[in-house]
Amino acid sequence: MNKILYKLSEKYEEEQFELKAQIKNMKKIVAEEKKHELNADGFFQIARKYSEIEKLTLDILQEFIDKIVVHHRKEIMGETVQKIEIYHKMIGHIEIPKMKKLEKERYIKIFSSQRAEQIA
Repeated sequence: MNKILYKLSEKYEEEQFELKAQIKNMKKIVAEEKKHELNADGFFQIARKYSEIEKLTLDILQEFIDKIVVHHRKEIMGETVQKIEIYHKMIGHIEIPKMKKLEKERYIKIFSSQRAEQIA
């Protein structure tokens, strides 16, 4: 009988230890999510402040951007590629999906025609 009680008690203590560890981990996750939510709210407050800007200034950039990391250029299949990571204040780095070739060509066409209009 004592052996059974001992085993049950031992199993109970193991379960309690595991549950306490899970609770601690879950509290940490919740705290991180709340922190991220507050940071996102702060970022959106700044974004609302500048929702109708006509000219991008250094002050505006400094309010939004924490740092910019520019990687070395590479040539991939005959095309020069350079990775740039922009770390925003309060929300960090956001990974933007790669554009398809047709999208890229469309943007190049749009922006190159706008640049030509500005120069003229």
